[in-house]
This record gives sequence, structure tokens and C-alpha cells, in this order.
Amino acid sequence: MGRVLGRLFLFPLRSPQVPHPEEARDHEGDGRGRELLRHQADAARGEGAADQREDYWKNRAQPFWQQIWPKSRDQATPRIAESLTRMVIAARGEFPAALAAVQDWLQPIEHPDYVVHLLHESGLCSRYPADALSLLNAVINDQQWGPRELGQCLDQIVQAAPNLAQDARPAVPCHRG
Repeated sequence: MGRVLGRLFLFPLRSPQVPHPEEARDHEGDGRGRELLRHQADAARGEGAADQREDYWKNRAQPFWQQIWPKSRDQATPRIAESLTRMVIAARGEFPAALAAVQDWLQPIEHPDYVVHLLHESGLCSRYPADALSLLNAVINDQQWGPRELGQCLDQIVQAAPNLAQDARPAVPCHRG
């Protein structure tokens, strides 16, 4: 079983097969889910064409999330939220679907600088401004100093969708240094 799940995450762009849910559920509570999620997020952000990343979400990550990932949020942590955020950003064209799938597991992360950098570099703030803002609101806590590229992300969001400047949700902190 471990080899099957390991292949799922170590070779994400080669085969769209997903282990059978009943077989994978045998390992729900043994801690492998967190490690597999980390491997999956690392692999998803690696080199590859955008369509491969989208296929990866549809053929690997989404079935894993829907069929295997534990449904109880008892194990939700900021570290898992960071891995999920990286996975959502890596999904590129499937960003809205990936975000919708994992939204309930997201929470503020301790050091959001890297994920904000990934989001900024991805161009998703311009392509999916409402979803990008939703992601930022979920993972960035009210801090005195926000991530360095947060202002650039917010600028892209407002440029793509000016109506979001009036968003009634709590504002993402944006202190530029």
C-alpha cells in the first residue's frame, strides 16, 4: 500500500491512476496523509506545463481529496493549510475548483511569505481575482507586517476586479515597508 501511495505523489505527472479508496483509507490515521500532502504539493509546484498541472489536480489531487483524505477537520493545522495553499496555487487553471474543494481546511499560516510569492508569480490574482482574495483572506492573519508581495497581489486583484476593493470581508493586512 505504501508504495502505491508513494507513487501517487512522487510521480504526479506520469500516470493518472489513484489507489482504490478502500485500500488507501487503511492508512488515514497513521500520519501518512500529512506527509503525502507535502510530497504532493512539492511535486505539483515543480516543473511542468500548465495543462499537466491542471491534469494533476483533476486526476490525482482531487480524487485523493474526495475519496481518501479524512473528512474530520480534527487534524487541520496551519502546516496542512500551507501545503493545501501551495497545492491550490499549483493547480493553475483549476485554481477555483481546487480552492473550493479545500476551503474549509484553510486557516492562517504562520509564515505566509512563500505562498504569497507563489500566488503573485502564478498570475492567478489577475486571472481569478475573487478566488485569490478569498485564498489570501483564509491564510493571512492580521499581522503588523504582511508578506512582502502581498501589496502586489492586492494591486493585481483590484486591477482585474475593481469591485473587490469594496469587499465587505475583513481586509487582508497590507503594511508596506
